[in-house]
Amino acid sequence: MFRTTKSGVERLRQIEYLKSLIREAFSYLERDGKGYVIREEISSIMRYFGQFPSEAQVVDIILPEIQEDEPTTYVYYEKFEKYMLNSIISNEFEPDDAETLLAAFRILDPEGKGYIEVDAMKKLLMKEGIPFYEQEWQEFERYSVDAETNVINYEDYVSRLVLENEKHINNLMKGLEKFKYPY
Repeated sequence: MFRTTKSGVERLRQIEYLKSLIREAFSYLERDGKGYVIREEISSIMRYFGQFPSEAQVVDIILPEIQEDEPTTYVYYEKFEKYMLNSIISNEFEPDDAETLLAAFRILDPEGKGYIEVDAMKKLLMKEGIPFYEQEWQEFERYSVDAETNVINYEDYVSRLVLENEKHINNLMKGLEKFKYPY
């Protein structure tokens, strides 16, 4: 997402643009305009910026870094912005590439059918590891299940997922060309 450049001015412009995007995304979930969000929103904001930490990383690494000395249920913007900006610049939590995702699905498909049954995937996602909430499952199901065959064709799913993620990041960065710095 972050474009490397030799120009210090261009780098500063990119950083200020990213800060404006972070502020905007944070403000959508901000509680009563008071400069904080509930901590459960942090992973959603990070995913919006193409950073995909695991829930364990959010709890064990990120939240302790961005919360006050005495952890609360809130995360304040000032600490979040700094962490989010560094995460974007370093690509710390970039999503896995298509081959890695496909390899994970292939483990679930030892017969090499190219698809996974919906019931098997639901059982896995709702009962194993960090289980999905019902709403998360419903969103995943709507997005991933082929309506005609009622299975998850994982190569199609991964292709669509990677393409949409790239498109989203490109759309976010389109505004950089028009962004003026200093204001």
